[in-house]
Amino acid sequence: MKWANRIGARAVLIVGPDELGRDAVMLRDMDSGAQREVPLPQLEPHLAALA
Repeated sequence: MKWANRIGARAVLIVGPDELGRDAVMLRDMDSGAQREVPLPQLEPHLAALA
């Protein structure tokens, strides 16, 4: 997360074994700090909304 802040990343995807088991990722909005689980098939529109 520190590196993402340093490079000015808008969002970070957090992928761990639990998320993969649910076919999902955690999406963190680096501006607001909000974090939510997003199913992989729905990831693209969530990322587009952050752009």
